[in-house]
Order: sequence, then C-alpha cells, then structure tokens
Amino acid sequence: MDFTYDDEQTALRDAVRALTTKAYGQFENRRKVAADAPGFDEDFWGKLAEMGVLGLPFSEDDGGVGAGPTEIGLVAQELGRVLAPEPFLSSVVHAGGLVAAAGSSEQRSDLLGRLAAGDLVLAAAQAPPGGRWSTEAAGVRAAEDGDGWTLTGVHDPVPHGARADYLVVSAALPDGGTGLFLVEGESSTRTDYAMFDGGRAAHVELDKTAAVPLGEPGRDLTRTIATISDITRIMGANQALGVMQAQVAATTDYLKSRKQFGVTLNTFQALAFRAADMYVSLELTHSMVEWATMVIGSGSQEDIADAADRVGLQVTRAGRHIGQESIQLHGGIAMTAEYSVGVGTAHLVALEQWLGGAQHHLTRLADRVTRHGEVEALA
Repeated sequence: MDFTYDDEQTALRDAVRALTTKAYGQFENRRKVAADAPGFDEDFWGKLAEMGVLGLPFSEDDGGVGAGPTEIGLVAQELGRVLAPEPFLSSVVHAGGLVAAAGSSEQRSDLLGRLAAGDLVLAAAQAPPGGRWSTEAAGVRAAEDGDGWTLTGVHDPVPHGARADYLVVSAALPDGGTGLFLVEGESSTRTDYAMFDGGRAAHVELDKTAAVPLGEPGRDLTRTIATISDITRIMGANQALGVMQAQVAATTDYLKSRKQFGVTLNTFQALAFRAADMYVSLELTHSMVEWATMVIGSGSQEDIADAADRVGLQVTRAGRHIGQESIQLHGGIAMTAEYSVGVGTAHLVALEQWLGGAQHHLTRLADRVTRHGEVEALA
C-alpha cells in the first residue's frame, strides 16, 4: 500500500502544524488553556474553522469541505503532537459524524454548517456510568410525549459536554433498539470536571428533557452508532500516533543532551537500545494507523470495525510501551505536570479509556473468528 502523502495532503499537514505549533509549541500554553473551563482556546477553535479544518469530514452540501479520511487523520495527528485540548475528535469526528450519518438534510445543513464555521460545539453523549464501549443505550431512555420526545437518564463521561451547544444523545427506544436525539445543552443538568490528562468532561443528567430525534423518529441506529464509533477509534489512533511521535522525539533529544558521568545518555548502549525499541513500536503503529485510516474510505462496516480493533490493539500496546519508556528515560522530570512527556502518557491512557482498551479489542476480534473448521483442518 502507498502511504505517501500527495502535495495537497502535505500542504494541509504543514499548515496545521504551523498553526498548532504557534498556539501550543510551548507546553506551558497548553497547561494554562486546559486549566479552566471550557478547557480549550475558543480563539484557536475559530482559527481552525477559518482554515477549513472543522469542516473536513462533511460534504460541501452540508457546509463542509468533503475531504477524505487521510486528511482528517493528518489533522488529528498534528493536534495530538502538541496535546491540543480542542474537541476536534469528540465534537467534529464523533458527534459531527453521528449527525452526518443519521441526521435529516435540514439537520445536517444547519448543525454541520455552523460546526464547520466554528459557531457551535457538539458533544456525543453515549456512555452510561459504569458502561464501557457499548453502542446500545442503557442509561438513558426515550419516551414519546405527545408530538415530541423526552429523555430520562444519565451519561458520564461526556467529553467537552459542559461546553457543547447541542448534545447528540443515544437513548433506548420504547420499541427496542437505540436512537439518537438532539438536546440543547442548556436544557440538561451538566457538571463539568477536569480529567487526569487535563481534558474536560461532563456528567449529564436528563429528566424528561425535551429532545428532537436525529433523522427519522423511532429508528434503530445501533449499527450507525457502531460504525461512527469505530471511525472515531481510528481517528483517535491518529491522535495517539501524534502523541507518540512527539514523545519519541522528545526522548531521543533528551538522551542526546542530558549528561551523566561526563557523557550524554545516548552513549550508554542499554539506553540506546531502549530508544531503538521505542522507534520500532512507533513505526509499526504508524503503518497500522495509515492502513486503518485508508480502510475507512474503501471498506464496509465490517471492515471498518475490524480495522478499528486491530489498530486499537496496536495503539494501546505501543502507547503503554512508548509512554512508560519516555517517562523512565526522562527520569524524575517526566513525573511533573509541567512536562509534556508525562501528560502525553496520561492522554494516551485517557484515549484508551474512552475508545477501548486492549482486552476490549481482543474480545471483539475473537468474536469475529468464525472459520474454526479451516483452522482445525490445517492443524
């Protein structure tokens, strides 16, 4: 497979890199922005919109750019490289993806157009407390109320849910299945809190809250939710790749500059070997991420699900390896909140907790193994 970027993709990557480096090239800037609600820079969000970044996944008819998954993945990588706290993954890829896949033409044109312009923030609420990585709503139930619908229940965590103008809420339908509903952010009870990596999330409570069905009322959207969740996992892998690229670069630079016994640390063969192992993990992850991203553009729902689990497993293992080695090779400085390496490792864990851990991906991959007879015959 050809993983070479064309001229337009390279130009996009370089433009986004220049913008993110200016905003968060100094890690202290990221710390200050993430310290207080809403947890990201509204002005920088607007600059991403001006560049067209927020409209990349959406069709031109809906006010977007109509770019492919590779372009979206490049943006995710660059945001991950500087640990940018902006809700690109949660608002544009996840919540925006749900609207694009299930919304009516009017809903898509209105919400996605304003999202692409940077005029609003969306958040996907589909994680009941204690429930992990399920596409079926368990914590929120939908009920018909005259000519409208209401929702009752709790979703937590909802990434950037306290800042969202609209929530895209998954809820159990009266006749079975899972539907998607739009809820105005201010009509729900939201409790904002900081996560361990410096990101923001919210506890969202709904009590007979008025909601508008996304697309056709009463339609079971379980498969749609599953596919958009898998696409989000792959784009999350792109973001994690950017984090790991920055960690490997920071660690190798540190080994070349920090001295012990009068020589730089890279002089010690054992440390050089550990850095080399980090690079091997990074390159394998890079290849897997590029492959999975290309599957989005040409694969079926089943292919996308398979790619999401394969790359998710690799990213989880590589993230633990590279993150832990980065911290150890940096020594005590990496344990401080003022240094990007430790916070980057925390962000990798946060992505894993949000999008799925190794055991989750292994279980899903094992469930899809159906050709037992052929394997037994070969044995």
